[in-house]
Amino acid sequence: MATELIARLFLDQSNYERREATEAILSDNSSRCNAPVSASSPPQLLRQTYGNRARQPTESPEPETPWAGLIDPHLVLSFSHMPSTQHGFVFGRDTRADIMLPEDLKGISYHHCAITFSKNFPDGRYRLVIRDLGSLTGTSVDYNDVKTEKRSNFVWILDPDMRNIVIRLHKDIVFRVEVVIKDTESPAQLRRIGQFLRPRSPEALLDALQLDTGRTTRATGSHTPKTGPILVKLKTLGQGSFGSVSRSWNVSTGVSYAVKEPSELAKATRNFDTEAWRNEGQTLIKLKHVSCVP
Repeated sequence: MATELIARLFLDQSNYERREATEAILSDNSSRCNAPVSASSPPQLLRQTYGNRARQPTESPEPETPWAGLIDPHLVLSFSHMPSTQHGFVFGRDTRADIMLPEDLKGISYHHCAITFSKNFPDGRYRLVIRDLGSLTGTSVDYNDVKTEKRSNFVWILDPDMRNIVIRLHKDIVFRVEVVIKDTESPAQLRRIGQFLRPRSPEALLDALQLDTGRTTRATGSHTPKTGPILVKLKTLGQGSFGSVSRSWNVSTGVSYAVKEPSELAKATRNFDTEAWRNEGQTLIKLKHVSCVP
């Protein structure tokens, strides 16, 4: 059965700064919030650190807030509340962004990233993805409790079969993603996805063409995001004294590989022959088989 829901975004509130950011995000995106902000936050925790669109004074924070852990505020992404452009649900400091983020938060771009659909995969099937829109400080996505490096101008698949998908935009803005949509191939869902990706209007299209990540302030101590593919180790297939083979997943293409590497002990003690490993890799590259890739 086709569903209107696409995903739910739960905000990490593990410390006071993240709870402050959560309050600002839920307030600025109340139309996508699962409950009225006033019902999910105590009156003393109003926005001061973040979100100066409606800045109000706040009392000094208590070491422990009794309501922490008793609520699960989240944002809802659905086909019934479409994004404003064909770029998908855009996250950023722009007041026109689909998910507005605190405008005075250093390290967040004007247009930071977007959750959308893509079928640029070997099998040509639509998948839900998050795309960094060229942000200065980058985005990172964790899978199955495995943290990954930040990337800019990069795409991550939001696979519903993965557990604990976590999107990190900033040290104080962390989303846990529950991917609701699983069927992207039925006629009903293909129609919805087509509508999702269709330009909205000449004005919206113009805005989309002018989409940029400008007016970003680099966070203190931030580093330039790295480049290159990201492989997440899903399962160890075999292990010996000097090497191990694991099933690894490319987060951008969805393709799985068997990856052979020195064992953790061998790497820790540097007890492996680099030249022998290089020669083995060169030998495998020469093999002509669908499962062997350079």
